[in-house]
Amino acid sequence: MRNTSYITILFLLVAGTGFGKSNIHNPYNNNSNSFIFNENNITFSVYPDGEFDFYIDNRASVGASVHTGNVSITFNSGYQYGPYVQYDDYGAVIQVENTPIYYDFYGRVSQIGNVNIFYRGNYVNRIGGLNIYYNNSGVYSHCTGYINVYNRVYVYRPYHHYFVRPRPAFCMVYYQPYRRYYRPVRYTYYRPYRNNYRRSYASLGRTYHYKERNSRRAVYNNDRRVSARNDYKTQRSVRSRSLDYENNRSSTSRSSSNAIRNSYTASRESNSPQRSSARYSTKNDSRNNVSRSSGYSRTPNVSTNKTSTARRSSASTNNSRSAVSSQNSRNTARSSSRSPSSNRVSSGRTKSSSSAARTSRSTSSRSSSATRSSGRSSSRNL
Repeated sequence: MRNTSYITILFLLVAGTGFGKSNIHNPYNNNSNSFIFNENNITFSVYPDGEFDFYIDNRASVGASVHTGNVSITFNSGYQYGPYVQYDDYGAVIQVENTPIYYDFYGRVSQIGNVNIFYRGNYVNRIGGLNIYYNNSGVYSHCTGYINVYNRVYVYRPYHHYFVRPRPAFCMVYYQPYRRYYRPVRYTYYRPYRNNYRRSYASLGRTYHYKERNSRRAVYNNDRRVSARNDYKTQRSVRSRSLDYENNRSSTSRSSSNAIRNSYTASRESNSPQRSSARYSTKNDSRNNVSRSSGYSRTPNVSTNKTSTARRSSASTNNSRSAVSSQNSRNTARSSSRSPSSNRVSSGRTKSSSSAARTSRSTSSRSSSATRSSGRSSSRNL
């Protein structure tokens, strides 16, 4: 009797420890990085990008498929939930039995039953009262709070491993707000549908307006008690959340662009003093080079003038002509030493030297003529 009680207590401790580990380890989240909760006996698995999968509980056929090894038990895995699901023109699920499903402008699930879903950037950041956090790489980090009073903790079920993302052909999430003006009509559910197939009458990404007269209306209105669901307030709330998301997204993009623009302007301003100083130094260097080259070019002109004057003065044979040329060369040297700074002075100096040479020529010619005349008169007297 005592051994039996010990075994019972040990079994309870082991079972309690295992249950605690299943709750503490990654709450509301399984290995596929989705958030799982139950709404109206339907288990939903919401992924961070706004896609979702679901499984209807308490179905005899589904329960049998779990035990026989068939993994097609969820909607995305391939199980035919046509008798219980309503589709829209894009092929998206808008209602499962009597649980309506709403989407934002980008095709992400925004509300499932009474559970609201919020986004920040491209990821889910809140489901009901559950706050979700990610690291800098966009990978799930942790969560705080709980979804609602019916989903306070995550309770593991074996079929949670079969939740998968939708196939690319049936993915409703798009980068453009194609559902901005699309408001489908949902009907109350009373009995399974017939010949209800998933078809898309509108292309994903293109804006489309709902038309009340369509072939699906006859399929969903299969009972006298069926009526169009009065969900105007819910659709308006979903639309306002989508508008708030767009406004926050545009303001964030504007602030980031302004920050980039300001940083670019600051970098240009920081580089502009260096450019101006470089330009100023270049101009000064060019001016100095011009002044040096102009000073260098003035010296040969003076020396050339002096040399030509000296040659011309040496050509004369009389002492008086050499004296005049030396005197003119002294005057030229004085004028060049007084104003050596400009080309005009050098040109004036050249003119004065040439006039002085002419004066010396005329004076020498006059003196030579006087000498000749005096020699002739003396020869005559003899």
